[in-house]
Formats: sequence, structure tokens, C-alpha cells
Amino acid sequence: MLRRLLARPQSTPNALRRTTLPAAGPRPLRHQSNQSPSSRSNQPHGTPPPPPHHAHETRPQKTLRYLNPSAAPPLLARFPTLHLLTRICTLFLAFFITAHIFMEYFYILTAAYGISMLPTIASSGDWLLISKYYRRGREVRVGDVVSYKLPLKPGENGVKRVVGLSGDFVEVREAVIEEGEDGRKVMGSRPRCLQVPQGHCWVVGDNLAWSRDSRIFGPLPLALVTGKLIAKWSWSSWVPEWGRVEHGLKPAEEIDWEVD
Repeated sequence: MLRRLLARPQSTPNALRRTTLPAAGPRPLRHQSNQSPSSRSNQPHGTPPPPPHHAHETRPQKTLRYLNPSAAPPLLARFPTLHLLTRICTLFLAFFITAHIFMEYFYILTAAYGISMLPTIASSGDWLLISKYYRRGREVRVGDVVSYKLPLKPGENGVKRVVGLSGDFVEVREAVIEEGEDGRKVMGSRPRCLQVPQGHCWVVGDNLAWSRDSRIFGPLPLALVTGKLIAKWSWSSWVPEWGRVEHGLKPAEEIDWEVD
């Protein structure tokens, strides 16, 4: 009995158990590869493994679809009515700018009024197509019908025919009061010839008796010419008529130089 007690190791309930902890330091990184064991065994030793591939990783699309309100900016997407109003205002602004450029530098369609250009242009119902290429008198010839800014009425335009350019001589009949045979005073006219100054033109209406033209306000500065009439659109009948406005003057003859 004594031998068994000496051979058994002594153990007390309060004895502390020693445990061995690993040394402090960074843990080695472990890479989990999705490759199969067969393909993993084929890689040579010392070759680093390929980077992991994420199937769900995609590049964000940087496109804005303004036609879809949900893809619009946050403020416009929050208020669809404001988004629609913004698009309408943008379209109207683009149309206004395009129309302004077209009418300022290319063509303009305007309605005719007045009887000063009868019978070439009707007093009403005719629409005139005016080319802005000839503004400021560019390439304007004698006989052309031009539009211009009225010198005596700012803000209004007129249409007359050119009968003289810079350096040309034109005949003007001045109104005078003469004494008749019976002693009464009557209205008469006296011809006078004058030269058109540089940078000006002389314009008159085809209906001379009812036209206010250069015979009243004098030579017209070429800077006031806004265009040339190239065609007219008439609504005198049920079917509109479209025609070009041709040169309306004829060469002078000897009989035209005779003075009454």
C-alpha cells in the first residue's frame, strides 16, 4: 500500500495548469483560391497566385438619360412637372434663337400693305420674301425692289424700287405754283436733274402719284437697306400664287428725254 502511494504523482486541486501560447506577431496571410486542386497543382512553385476575380464587379455607367425622369438630376427627378417645364422652355429658347438668326442673316417673310407699289405689289394679301444677303446695299442694282428703314419714321420699313445708285443722275419734277392764262394760280411741275451722292441710292414707288419716296426724303443711305425682294406670295385667289419679282425698268429712249 505504501508503494502505490509513492508511485502515484501528487496532485492538488489548486494546482495551476501550464498552457503553451503561440509567440506574438503577425499572422501569415492565407489566400483562398477558387481554382481546383488539379489546376493548383499545375502551377510551378514560386509563382504568385492570380488576383481574385469578383463576378459581380461592374463599371458604373456614366450616362444621363433625360428622357427618363428617374434618370434626371435629383431635383428634376423629384418634381416631374418641373422637369417637363424645363424641357419645354429649352425647346422654345432653341427655336427662338434659330428663328432670330435665320431672319436676321438669311430670309424674312413679311406682309405687304399700301398702294405705293401698285401694280407690282398688291395693297393687301401679298406676302413678300426678302433676302437679307443684300442688306446695306450689297450687290443692289438699278431696278431692284429693296426694303429699307424709313428715314422719317424710325421703327417702320418700306419697299421701293431703286432707280439710281451713287454717281447716277436722276430727274426730279418739283411742284411749283404757276399763274394761269386767266390769272388764277395753278399747280405745276418743273424738272430738275441731280446726282446721287456717294453711299446713297434713289428709290421711288411704281405708283408715282401715291408714293412717298426719295422725292420727299431725298437720297436713301445704303446703310438703311435691309434686303432685296426676290419673290412674292399672293392670296388674291383660292390657290396661292408664288412668283419672282423681276427687274421692272426698261432702257431709256430718245422720246423719254423730251420735256413737255
